[in-house]
Amino acid sequence: MEVGASKIKKFKRALRRDPNSSDANFGLAAIYFKRGELVDALPYAEKASQIDPASADAKALLGSIYMALDRDAKAEECLAEAVRLNAGNYGPYSRLAEVRYRRNDIAGAVKVLEDAAELFPNNSQTFNDLGVMYYLRGDVAEAEKRFDKAREVNSKDRDALFNLSVIYLDRGKADKAVEALEQLVEVEPDRAEHHASLGRAYQAAGNAEAAAKRFEKAVALNPDDAEAHYGLGANLLKLGQHDAAVKSLERCLELEPEHTGAVFAMIGCLAKKGQNDEIVKLWEKSVALAGRAEKDRAAIQPKLSAGIDVAPAEVMEKIERRVAQLAEDKVDLSVVVPVLEQADAVRSFQDKLTRALESVGRPYEIVYVNDGGQDDTLRVLRNINAGDDRVRVVNLARGYGEAAALSAGFDHARGEIIIAVDAGLQYDPEDIRALIGKMAEGYDVVAGVPEDSGDLAGGKLRAFLANRITAMVAGIKVHGRGTGLAAYRRSVLDSLKLCGEMYRFVPAIAGTVGFATAEVPIKGAEAAGDEPRPTRTPCPVLDAIATRFLSDTATGPMRYFVKLALYSIVKGIIISILVAVPVSLAGGNMAWIALPIGVYALGAMLIVTAGFVVEIVVRAHRHAQNKPTCFVKEVIE
Repeated sequence: MEVGASKIKKFKRALRRDPNSSDANFGLAAIYFKRGELVDALPYAEKASQIDPASADAKALLGSIYMALDRDAKAEECLAEAVRLNAGNYGPYSRLAEVRYRRNDIAGAVKVLEDAAELFPNNSQTFNDLGVMYYLRGDVAEAEKRFDKAREVNSKDRDALFNLSVIYLDRGKADKAVEALEQLVEVEPDRAEHHASLGRAYQAAGNAEAAAKRFEKAVALNPDDAEAHYGLGANLLKLGQHDAAVKSLERCLELEPEHTGAVFAMIGCLAKKGQNDEIVKLWEKSVALAGRAEKDRAAIQPKLSAGIDVAPAEVMEKIERRVAQLAEDKVDLSVVVPVLEQADAVRSFQDKLTRALESVGRPYEIVYVNDGGQDDTLRVLRNINAGDDRVRVVNLARGYGEAAALSAGFDHARGEIIIAVDAGLQYDPEDIRALIGKMAEGYDVVAGVPEDSGDLAGGKLRAFLANRITAMVAGIKVHGRGTGLAAYRRSVLDSLKLCGEMYRFVPAIAGTVGFATAEVPIKGAEAAGDEPRPTRTPCPVLDAIATRFLSDTATGPMRYFVKLALYSIVKGIIISILVAVPVSLAGGNMAWIALPIGVYALGAMLIVTAGFVVEIVVRAHRHAQNKPTCFVKEVIE
């Protein structure tokens, strides 16, 4: 994931709840600024500054963004205001001094940093930057004093140590430059440029051997540093190691073919080796280079302090804590959508669902549960999540079934009202408004019933027969093709546990335990003009029997089994009589047939009973240990 991507989502979520949150606007601007996305950062920074005009941090951040966009006049205005508001960190002072220098106002830059030195006497960066401004003004002696002060405050200030070495070399104090750079190398031993700088200091001090060692170290750390190769070659030449010098200079010229110093040093090496033909070629090249100015190279100058942050970590931590409370407020609506290999359906479904939820006008989230499919569904869901931070994705370790997927989605939903809906477009998301409207009347559960549920053609005939058998066996009234679109209050789902495909009966079960339930007609996918996708077909009759069984045995299981045993015995007797009496009246001796029939009937009932006992034991074990019905591989926030 990109740096700051999750934080961006959190801040945007907070902004949806409160568009005038200065903290959320500031946080977004700071993250985009640190990522270099200045165009995205600017409007949030401007909004944060407008909402809280007394915030020095907001002014400083806005000024820094203007600086990066080369809008120096606006930058100076904002940074000057941040300094006036007495910002609690050094960043605004540093930026203001820099922008004034860019606008050729070195005196103004010095003034800002002198003020900062009084406010931040224990900040070495203040004295380092002040030394840089004195150096740029031409006052090298004052610059040296400020760099010394910075080192006194912090002996490991990298920029101050480097800048001192520059001053010492300018003033002919090569030994002192070596001392400062040795300290710098101790602070950061793996920086190639530090070793190269120390090599130049040793070279200026006349110690070619020590210089060569430092340049060699610089080359080892950064093999593509042309200047380090040149320094190594030039000092090896002084030491009389001509072959090694040639190799280093050749590498320098590979990296930078018009490096004038390397060309002349190479001529010196070849002259020592007597390779006159090669000298002629290089001489022609040196004449061509001498005919024009040497290729521009940045002069070694003192550097302003690096790493100064106008949105320091302590400021961002405070803002994130405040925004977290706003961003994590409970949403009103959570829509849980289990999906299995429905990549094409999800793309169009998401657009429809978002439009429907936006029209409701309440804070919402969408929780997709990927039930272990093997197609591109997860990739599609990731893309949807990346574009909409109101979408979360729960990715299951494998396929567990729709009820388990719903259960996982319910566990991760944060809304007070939770809506279960099928992603196969079996139902029109626009019908969600009807469910929410009914919930507003005080109901705990509202189930959608397709208006065409009385049509007995095709697959609807199978659904009709299954629903009738279910109602007869389990005593649960089920309409249409089940309850694939339903809304629940969180208290309902916290009280009920799903098992098998019994999610179909939650509205009916909720009613039996005292929750207020209702049904609303919905038009379904066909009425909305969509072609429904095939979905997993449950086995409602067996689950209905299990539901009835669990309900009946919840308070007095022993009485239930006694009744069942008596029923089985009576049934065996009746079967024996019905078979044996007619045969006996006919004069046959067929009474023995009645016994196996009674035994088989009783055995069948015992097997079914044993299955239900196992169901109870498994559920009791799982609930006692609080084990999940499925395992979540990852949650994509």
